[in-house]
Amino acid sequence: MTTTGKARDNIRLRNAPSFDAPEIGFINVTKEVEIVGVEGDWLRVVWNEKEGYVARKFILPADPDALDVMAANPTPPSLAAAEDDQPAAPARPKKPARPKTSVRAKP
Repeated sequence: MTTTGKARDNIRLRNAPSFDAPEIGFINVTKEVEIVGVEGDWLRVVWNEKEGYVARKFILPADPDALDVMAANPTPPSLAAAEDDQPAAPARPKKPARPKTSVRAKP
């Protein structure tokens, strides 16, 4: 199970669920991330083709109930290790940018 969420602030993506863990990326405010796991006060997320951890308080989840389900049903370590042995999934294609339109005032 996964869900999405948006960064509430500019936040650091870390390689482990700890503020002392090394940074592996930076997520700008309002950017959307895919939430793939919950570990206490930390979320395991995928952003910009990187998987890492962010403090739960910095993400506004699209479906808060999904986080409770994910926390209650964590991926067992044996399955997580098996997932690591699997070949990486192909990257998702990026959405094309929408053309900018001008707004005209009504007379």
